[in-house]
Amino acid sequence: MDLLYTVNRRSSSKFFSNQECLYNGQSLCSLSSRNIVAFTTMTELDDSNGKTRGCHVYVADLNMPWHTHKVLSNKHNITALEWDLPGDKLVMADTAGNVQLWMLKDHILNDWVLIGSTYFPGEHILGAAWFHNGKKTGLVTEKKDSIHYSEKFNHLLFAPSVRQFGGRAAEGVLVVSTTGMVGAIMITKDLQNPICYSTESLGNTRHRITAVDLCYGKNGHFLVAVSSGSICLPIRCFRVLVRKNDDKCTITSQALPSFFLQDGAPKDNSCTVVTHLKFVVREDADSLVIAANNESGGFVEVWELREKSQPVHKLFQPKTLEPFKTVIYDYFILVWQYQSQYRCQSPVTAIATTKLSIVTTLPPPSYVIIALADSSVHCLNRLDCLKEVAFSSLNTSWRPDEPSNKYFKNSVSIAHMDLSWLGCVLLACDTQGNMYLYKLLPDGTTGTSMSLSYACTLLEYCLVTGLDWLDILLCLRSSMIEALCERLDVSFNRQLQSTQQYHYIQFLSIKTSLYRMLITGQNKAADLSSLLMIHSVATAFKSLLRPSDLISHDKGPAESLATVITDVITDVDKVLLHLDPKEFTVEPSTLQSLQQLIQWVADLALNLLARLPEQRMQVKTGGYELLKDHKALNTVRELLVIIRIWGLLRPSCLPVFLRSADNLDVLALLFCLLSKLVQPNGDTQQQVDDGLIEIQRTHKKKSKIHRIYEDIMINKLAIKHKDSLILKENRLHEKNCTTQQSRLKRYKHLLLPWSTLSVFVIYWFVLCPLIWAICYKFAYWPSYWSFLFWTVAFLIWIVIIYGLIIFWRRFQVEQSLEINAISKYGSDKVRRPLSVHQISSEDSEFLETEKRNDSHDLESKSDRENLKRDLAPLVIHKQISGENIEDTVGVVCVEENEKTRLSIASDYAQKSPLQDYLKLVTVSPSDEVKSPKTPMSPRDLFFIDLIREAERVEKSLKTRTHFFPSEITAENDGTEIVKNITNEKDMKDVEHRKDIKDNECCLLPNQIMIPQLHQGNSITAIISPILFYQNLPLQLEYGVEPEQLVFTPEMNPVEGCMHSGQIVDTIRHLYLGKQPLLVKQCTRCGGKAQVQNMTRTAAIRAWDQRWTRACRCGGIWRIHKASQ
Repeated sequence: MDLLYTVNRRSSSKFFSNQECLYNGQSLCSLSSRNIVAFTTMTELDDSNGKTRGCHVYVADLNMPWHTHKVLSNKHNITALEWDLPGDKLVMADTAGNVQLWMLKDHILNDWVLIGSTYFPGEHILGAAWFHNGKKTGLVTEKKDSIHYSEKFNHLLFAPSVRQFGGRAAEGVLVVSTTGMVGAIMITKDLQNPICYSTESLGNTRHRITAVDLCYGKNGHFLVAVSSGSICLPIRCFRVLVRKNDDKCTITSQALPSFFLQDGAPKDNSCTVVTHLKFVVREDADSLVIAANNESGGFVEVWELREKSQPVHKLFQPKTLEPFKTVIYDYFILVWQYQSQYRCQSPVTAIATTKLSIVTTLPPPSYVIIALADSSVHCLNRLDCLKEVAFSSLNTSWRPDEPSNKYFKNSVSIAHMDLSWLGCVLLACDTQGNMYLYKLLPDGTTGTSMSLSYACTLLEYCLVTGLDWLDILLCLRSSMIEALCERLDVSFNRQLQSTQQYHYIQFLSIKTSLYRMLITGQNKAADLSSLLMIHSVATAFKSLLRPSDLISHDKGPAESLATVITDVITDVDKVLLHLDPKEFTVEPSTLQSLQQLIQWVADLALNLLARLPEQRMQVKTGGYELLKDHKALNTVRELLVIIRIWGLLRPSCLPVFLRSADNLDVLALLFCLLSKLVQPNGDTQQQVDDGLIEIQRTHKKKSKIHRIYEDIMINKLAIKHKDSLILKENRLHEKNCTTQQSRLKRYKHLLLPWSTLSVFVIYWFVLCPLIWAICYKFAYWPSYWSFLFWTVAFLIWIVIIYGLIIFWRRFQVEQSLEINAISKYGSDKVRRPLSVHQISSEDSEFLETEKRNDSHDLESKSDRENLKRDLAPLVIHKQISGENIEDTVGVVCVEENEKTRLSIASDYAQKSPLQDYLKLVTVSPSDEVKSPKTPMSPRDLFFIDLIREAERVEKSLKTRTHFFPSEITAENDGTEIVKNITNEKDMKDVEHRKDIKDNECCLLPNQIMIPQLHQGNSITAIISPILFYQNLPLQLEYGVEPEQLVFTPEMNPVEGCMHSGQIVDTIRHLYLGKQPLLVKQCTRCGGKAQVQNMTRTAAIRAWDQRWTRACRCGGIWRIHKASQ
């Protein structure tokens, strides 16, 4: 029994001990099934002078207890405060007879609305209980090790307290007053009369009541136990039944066996006042706890209701058909029997018992927790004769940081306590409204901490029943969380497919909250959140597919799409050929409202692809990874196909991308790469992953080599075209370059000697003497120091000269590429032929080295080399004006193309168009060009024929603007090549487009601006990895966020992703700004969503209603206002 944290009022310098009476009063607290606490205070929490004296009701989440919201301020003391079973309604009753029913407005924690109120004049309400909804699930003890949830957990027979038409459970409250009145208040659906009520007396006559408790019977009735305060009077029990007749409700009360405390009380009658009555389990009426006090102490007793046989005299026995046969009848009656007792050294101030029994064993294991007037808390085991199993005391030993409040804390005692529904935590509040949260061992467990198996069973119980699991997380150790996740995952995967589908969302929420408690589990939690959203988006999108005419009555559109997706088709347009567009037709207005969800699907796919290289480089750890979940990836592929079809109906609903090329089809590329990731062949997937990583590694290296090839290609294009317009325009520039190169050649042989001489003078005549003088000035050296010094200096000099030579040779290699290439063309008046063999040896060695490092196919490499050795360095282009080239003119037009550059310069400059670097090489007018004096060679005639063949192919295709012939050898006959050039061109075009498409998929993060999907926004909460590094108990204050609990998750950065710094709506995936003024914030994960929505379609309204009750992590929403 460990104290986790305390929440106190803000410390004020104006506060003195003589003012503590302004704060003291009877406080109440109550925990809901969603771990929301409601408590009362006598003054407002921010009141330091007692001006707001009265009774104020506040609510807060156990994960953020400093964020409180005031529901009600009442002038009379609140005496009953209870949550309903779902945990979203609250009943408040006071000493004046007012009963008010409140509920969360739109499921917002700090926004409440009054359902209705009733006034019972002259009645002091003591106790209240909501109607039972008839839902009860228990863990079958004999089958707790069973695999299936349906066998392990059973829905027990439990009737609703009040039935409406059709057997549906009604909502309402049963209250009991000090005069013995019982009242029923039922909620109706009538807006004018939201509630109806009726009253009745518990017994035949009214009598004074000082303590009361209510519990539920399995037949739909209430059991009420009351006491008049004196031990001389009996503890009376009643069976109360509420029925609905038309628009009214009726109450029937029946007396049950009662008992006196004299049997278990001391003979001296020292304890004279009965202060508390509590049923051991709220849904079990067989056991009752009674506490009695006097001035110096008290005791606690447990009484059980058991069957007892009672013999009947033969005169009162029924007559039988056999008069000569004697039959003895024993009638069984229910009586209360004394069970156990626990004596206290101080008066009892509060009692807390178990709300919910998880197991089906009788009697169920449970705790009885009592608080005494000396600020101590005792945990008693009911099955072990009230043996004390844990103890805690609220003293000042754990608060050395507040010496000014020492007297104040010693004078405060616990006023009320309440257990969570799973029994893992205990909440206590003192007379001043301060809260204390204790960590308990669950009922029936042994040891000092919660075991792994029992924690998994409790989480499975939450999964089946829908209860909140926050109190379980507070009791976990950090070392057991990963093992618990694996065990829960294995147990869930063993269930039937229908069971998994029904509990899938709840399972993902539980698993996400577990990983969020670990520093190393933040990425896994983000992946699980994305998986949950993928499932929800897919369900929402597929629910919109409601075709009027189905092709197959056995399969709907979603099933047909899933069948096609399993074939692993990499082209999204080919998938559309297998689908009927009529089945995917949706109204355009609906599609436009879903644009943000469509954008999120595309952004998720981009983030997954961008994370793929980093994931391969990281150390593999256990847990969930979205990239390895092929089922989820196939779901994303299905969504991309649906988005592709919807984009044809409404192009404005398509996702928006910031891309480097306008003609880049992003959706097709995303679908292509995701299809390769989910291919069943592991070798293919490995090649895709390795290809993506290798291309990103060599991207920078290829960009450097690209510049070298650009210069070489420019020079090759100018061969046999010295009379072109572009050469004439740049002739002056070439002359200047030639002059500079000649000067460089003239003086380059003197550069190395001059550099060597300069370094020699500086080193031997400046640095060495200076170092020598400094060493002799500051230290005494031995005689052999001079020889050693100059030897080391000489060795350093040799190293310097060697480095200078290496630098000079590298400089020559870099300069020779440009110098040698341009010098081989000759002057403007002299035209000399150039072939590939005339490239300098340094250039060839450099390019061949890079090619050997990057190439993986030796055969294709050798083929390309053979082709390049025999190919003339001429690339044919057309003129922009579209003029045809005549047969008699020996002048051609040259235009660079990416494919020709790839065929000559291999793979080193892929996907870098030369249009940005080259000019169109055009012919000069016919009157300026003279015909050649000598007959044209066969090679020239071949190129002219090749140009005409290209024109013919272009006219037939009508899709390409330019024609780029493939590389051919010079040894082949010209006529034979012209006949085969068309087929060869078509085949290489297809292969080229396929290679380009694959490379674009791998280089997708470099071509598209990818937004950061998961941003590490800071959160201040109890459940976070910071909790395991804190010294307990935590000292918290109302209205103040603790700085020591601020946690910013560290997400693995994705290369190429853009971090906007804005808050993103976790539900609609909208950008809300960097500091939105008013948003909804989850009390568990800290996610934010917009409060006010614009005009919405039915589809987006259904999407919003899906997350209205709770966040995707299972937490409740609260309105968050940014601090000004």
